[in-house]
Amino acid sequence: MPVYKKYSFRRVVGFTVNFTNLGDKPIGILKPFDGSFINRLYPLYNIALTNLRGEFIKRVPICGTFGGGLYSGTKFPDDYFVELQSKETFEIVIPIDNFFEVKQYRLYNLKFEYHMSLDDERRHYDFSFNKDKIWMGKVSGNLNLIRIDN
Repeated sequence: MPVYKKYSFRRVVGFTVNFTNLGDKPIGILKPFDGSFINRLYPLYNIALTNLRGEFIKRVPICGTFGGGLYSGTKFPDDYFVELQSKETFEIVIPIDNFFEVKQYRLYNLKFEYHMSLDDERRHYDFSFNKDKIWMGKVSGNLNLIRIDN
């Protein structure tokens, strides 16, 4: 008699961010580290999520620590540094249900900001490998109305 394994797949509730190099020279951006979404480690991937009354949505509790920046099974810079040539785009999916207590069939306002800085030494990884290629600054997306449909 064959043995069947039962698998369950979790559908990701998230949004897509497109980073596009509008300049003439190559730039580098960094994928999020463990700590980027909770304002602990640059680059910061700031997400503001509110209901339609403008009240901030409660964040999912975290354990209070993070793994020094790198996610399990990854290495730096290979799995984090993305170099974009002129007019090139990099796309990443951000799972908001990992960070916020969202409910099905609800409308939310979402705003995203990417912030990279080396000003605060306590909050960044060692970027000396390619510091001159990493784009520094803040960039924000527009306020978006989203609906959570599971």
